[in-house]
Amino acid sequence: MTSARRVFFHAPSPDAAGSIAADIAGMSSALAASGFETSVSGDGPAPRLDEDALLVYQYAGGELSRVSRAVARIRGRVVIRRHGAEEPLADRGAMVWLDGGRGPRVLPPFLDARTAPDAAMLARLAARGGVKLLCDAPGDEMLAAIAGAVRRHVAPEVTVMGIGDGLTPAELRACYLACDVFFWTGRGGPIAPLVEALRSRLPVVARHSLAAADVVGDSGFVWRGTSPYPYVESIALCLDDAPTRAALARAGARRYERLYSPAVLSARLLELVNEAFAE
Repeated sequence: MTSARRVFFHAPSPDAAGSIAADIAGMSSALAASGFETSVSGDGPAPRLDEDALLVYQYAGGELSRVSRAVARIRGRVVIRRHGAEEPLADRGAMVWLDGGRGPRVLPPFLDARTAPDAAMLARLAARGGVKLLCDAPGDEMLAAIAGAVRRHVAPEVTVMGIGDGLTPAELRACYLACDVFFWTGRGGPIAPLVEALRSRLPVVARHSLAAADVVGDSGFVWRGTSPYPYVESIALCLDDAPTRAALARAGARRYERLYSPAVLSARLLELVNEAFAE
């Protein structure tokens, strides 16, 4: 009897917003449904591999030389799962799966499919007046300028919430459902928050990056440059023009189902895993 192929997920990188953990959970579930054995390890040495095993090394920023040294010490099949990057690691022998951008091995991120929104957070946000902005980097200088301009020209009360602000997964899920706009600073990091905004029918206003343009498509506004005014005008349009907001929400939901749904990602993951085992 042939033993099942094994896939190990090694995740030494910090994961403030929980996107890497959700990605691993989604990949593990998809592979288990197809007969693979899976397991997860964090800090510490990577597991030993045999000919029936594959290691998926999660990388979400940090010193490239450290990642290179760590991967070079692993004997066996290794794939680098790189979050928040638009180009593969340079000069590496390992296969690389990007979470966004363009390339031969792009696997968009799996999202948290289990967590329900926190009811108390939903109630607090519903009772809060003014504009509620959810963003990927609340300390960003450009975002501060945009929030100030929104206060002057759109609404005097603006609440800015960050995806890594110590929120539980349930509270963060509530924020996606109850905030008015998701703002993407373009500072890098995993693209899962952009995909989550599409799933949540939350309009997106983003600073241009290759990943943002590819993910958002016709479900939001993507601008180049640091002048706050195009971003402020887009936020105002999302807030004040009900047909535009509804159209963006529908476009985001359609885009999510077509490109980022669990069924689509599971099929793509199996292609990549089988490719890795064939090498």
